[in-house]
Amino acid sequence: MASHDVVVLFFTGHGSRMDDTTCLVDSVGSHVSVRKLQAVFAEAVEERQLRDVSFVLILDCGQTTSSGVADPSDDRDDLNVCVADASECSWFVGYATSPGTKAFSGDAGELTLFTSSILRHVATRASIEAVFRAVHHEVLSATNGLMRPRLEARLNRPLVLVDRGGAPGAGAGVVRG
Repeated sequence: MASHDVVVLFFTGHGSRMDDTTCLVDSVGSHVSVRKLQAVFAEAVEERQLRDVSFVLILDCGQTTSSGVADPSDDRDDLNVCVADASECSWFVGYATSPGTKAFSGDAGELTLFTSSILRHVATRASIEAVFRAVHHEVLSATNGLMRPRLEARLNRPLVLVDRGGAPGAGAGVVRG
């Protein structure tokens, strides 16, 4: 990672909502909060004395409500302060759906509606905010309002995600012109 980089984490799988934050559930059932991911990222940027680094999280998972906290050893306030004080970091978190709701997985072996929509709209090379607005409207319409994608952003500059080449994965809904 270097100054002015954009780091993208695209997660598809199980998620939950605990302690007022979205958590990703790993393959052994452990929960990792978005807040923790942001704090670890911010600490790495600070330790390396980097400038203007962006962290983009795209989360294709539900946010069913669970009790408890993601990691009892984490201090929620410390994590929040770490994230809030990260002046050299900017954030974009795009969620497949709103808190307390499930994400639809689609047919076995196929990409989800959310992932297909993200891939289709990223190909337009519009800003991440414009891409996500288009994804929001497409998914909301296709699910009759059952899935409500949302975003949280604190960006220091416009971001455009671009394809660096190579063939798209099987089932990728890439628009060709």
